Amino acid sequence: MLDPRGLEMKESSDVAARPPIVWLVISQIEKWPDWNPICLEARKLSEEIWRPGGRFEAVIATAKGSYRLVLTVMEAEQGRRISCRSKRLGFSSDFDIQIDPVDGNTRVTIGATIKGPLLLLPWLAPTPDDIEEMSRVLLDSLKRESERRARDLKEAI
Repeated sequence: MLDPRGLEMKESSDVAARPPIVWLVISQIEKWPDWNPICLEARKLSEEIWRPGGRFEAVIATAKGSYRLVLTVMEAEQGRRISCRSKRLGFSSDFDIQIDPVDGNTRVTIGATIKGPLLLLPWLAPTPDDIEEMSRVLLDSLKRESERRARDLKEAI
C-alpha cells in the first residue's frame, strides 16, 4: 500500500550541453510540447513566470490519462534552479529542477513530491512507477533537445 504522506522521486541526467543552453530549453515553456512527449500543452499565466509567484499551466500525459496542472513558482534562481507547486483534485505536487555545471557539461536533477489522500486509490493516482517513468521520459527528452540545440549553435558559429 502506498504511504498517504506522499511519493518522492529524484532522478538525474548528464547533458552534453552547457547550463545556459539547458536553461534556455527549460525556460521556453511554450516550446515544451515540441520536445517533451509527456507535455501536451504549456503556456504562461504570468508575464514573468521564472520568479516566486510566477504561474504557468501544463497539460501532462500519464499512463492514467492527461491532467491540466496550474503551477506556481515557489523559488527560482535564473539558470540554476526552479521549484514549483501544483494543487489539484486532492493532490499537492512539488517539483524541483536543478541545473549544475559538471566538467563543461550539465547535470540536471529533477525531484517530485506528490502528497494527498487520493494516493491510496491506485486507479486514480500516479504510482511510483508512473512517476519514475514520467521523470525518465522528461530527462531523456530534455537531454536530446539541449544537445540538439548545442550542436546547432556550434554549427552556426
